[in-house]
Amino acid sequence: MEPQAIEKVLMIQRRLALCISFLLLSSFFLVNDVLAEGRRESTTLTVSAFVKDYIKTNIVHQEKKVKITEEDVSRGYVEIQAATIVELTTNSRMGCVLAFDTVEKGIFKEVLVRGQFGETKMGPDGGVIILKGERRFSLKLDYKFILDEIKPGEYPWPLLLTISQM
Repeated sequence: MEPQAIEKVLMIQRRLALCISFLLLSSFFLVNDVLAEGRRESTTLTVSAFVKDYIKTNIVHQEKKVKITEEDVSRGYVEIQAATIVELTTNSRMGCVLAFDTVEKGIFKEVLVRGQFGETKMGPDGGVIILKGERRFSLKLDYKFILDEIKPGEYPWPLLLTISQM
């Protein structure tokens, strides 16, 4: 979710809180007026609010390229430590989804993504990781690309990471 959208949601939330405060104060003055007149009356006021889930992301670091050496090709894989570092904040109890889409085909057959959630294996088309329970955290991702038939060289980063709420 974009920062402008988060600000708009927070502004609506503040307005809602202001309206609820006004209703509570109005009912207080109404009760005082009734008591001042000596009448006994009662009223019930039920208030509820719905706060929309949001997620805020800050990309601290993202590798732009992957360098594959002759040694990597003969070994069959390349490892890149801390290639993605993201700060996440959400109010969702359901958690969030990390979706990895392949944007550069032919570089790898599979990729292992490691982070504080453990290790997840994905095919050449990418995959998803679901994170639950955390509200605010920093995510550091390491990658191990199992190489396809490829020559040594420098290639554009093969994955696009999209983060969304559940």
